[in-house]
Amino acid sequence: MSTQSQSNYKPLAELHGEIENFLAGHQITLRTYSSKISELFECACFNYIIQYFVLNKFSIKFQNLSDNNVFRYKVRPAGYPHNFSYVTVEKAYRGKNRQHLDIASNRMSMSSPTVTMMYTILPIS
Repeated sequence: MSTQSQSNYKPLAELHGEIENFLAGHQITLRTYSSKISELFECACFNYIIQYFVLNKFSIKFQNLSDNNVFRYKVRPAGYPHNFSYVTVEKAYRGKNRQHLDIASNRMSMSSPTVTMMYTILPIS
């Protein structure tokens, strides 16, 4: 019987690789590495959200990159949002009614209920 314990989490190296490969596919580099599984998980989830929009034919543009095309994830509540990168996704329907979303991580938000749904407004600046 094996005494090795199995983790429910992906290995850190695998998460690092996924994040690097996603950014490299868009000619973007990663600023720093984290050793915390929670921060890497947040970065990977952010990338999965962007991939969803790519798969659904949205155009994407990485915004607020630092010098040398470096993407800066915001993985902690501390820090000014304007110091970190975000992604803009857009799609036109039938040549008009362009849908535009700015997707950022770890930003303060304000949610507003309606009769049928809850939506969140995320200020970028």
